[in-house]
Amino acid sequence: MLAVTLHDTLDSIPRLDALLELLRAQLPDSDVRASLARVLQPGSPAKLLVLSEGDGAEPVGFAFFNVGAGLESGGDYLWLNEIHVSERMMDFLADWARRSRIQAIYGICAVSNHGAQSFYRRLGFATEQACWLSKSL
Repeated sequence: MLAVTLHDTLDSIPRLDALLELLRAQLPDSDVRASLARVLQPGSPAKLLVLSEGDGAEPVGFAFFNVGAGLESGGDYLWLNEIHVSERMMDFLADWARRSRIQAIYGICAVSNHGAQSFYRRLGFATEQACWLSKSL
């Protein structure tokens, strides 16, 4: 049976090494352990959902996100950052967001990533044209 757990600190994640392997496969140029240690801190808006094949089993998916607030959403929103997900995890994420009084879920994928766009549309997301802005500080 699949299990989904929510984490807001690094030391709360069981089977961390296996999760780090999943993260490294998606983000090969990042020091994912150091990044997680920096962002998963008590009081941080960063959260990590981990999908496994049962309690204590090896992780098979994850969703890393932040909770923010915005005028466009009319309150708190959830911003999906990095994901390796299934429909079950997205259902859990949406349920958690509703219980947490979050107004909207936002995310981004490449224009060329038609598989991701189809996945999100199937789950009720709208796809829009956007221009991603970034500046490293």
